[in-house]
Amino acid sequence: MDPRRLEPLLEALAQTSFPINPQIYHDAVVVYLHADGREETQTATLVEFPAYEARLEEVRTTLSSYGFEPASVLATSMLDEIHRSPRRRGAG
Repeated sequence: MDPRRLEPLLEALAQTSFPINPQIYHDAVVVYLHADGREETQTATLVEFPAYEARLEEVRTTLSSYGFEPASVLATSMLDEIHRSPRRRGAG
């Protein structure tokens, strides 16, 4: 995400019916995996927050009303996140 869009994004998230306490990562490395198997790495501002699956549609709808692509919301299950965490810290 373009860092200049951070403020409108946070404003959009504040409009949801449940509290969101986002974690913001500037210059996060994002890896895109393409269907042909190639990987593309880019840096971006990444906003991360926990939400129940039942709330994701509200998040997508709210973001869409602020001009963000609903598909920009990536959901990861807590179990997947727990299994991935050691790698993120560089432990394996």
